[in-house]
Amino acid sequence: MRFTDGDGKIRNKRCSDWETSAAFFKLSRRYDENAALEHLETTYCKDYVETGLVLALGNMAKRPQTWQLLGIFPTAKPLQTMLDL
Repeated sequence: MRFTDGDGKIRNKRCSDWETSAAFFKLSRRYDENAALEHLETTYCKDYVETGLVLALGNMAKRPQTWQLLGIFPTAKPLQTMLDL
């Protein structure tokens, strides 16, 4: 991905999340690059935040000491946010 950051510097970054990259390339077949990025931003930064979001964290057998984000899932906000003790 190539973008300009808040300081005006042009950055080249690689997204290591294959699902996000796959979603971008699928959207790029229907929309231009800016529209595809706008769609992803709306989905992840607006829609998922408003409806509820679950982050799946875990590790891999090769690197058990390294925790990483394995997935992002939209979900309805839970009715119970705390456990009664």
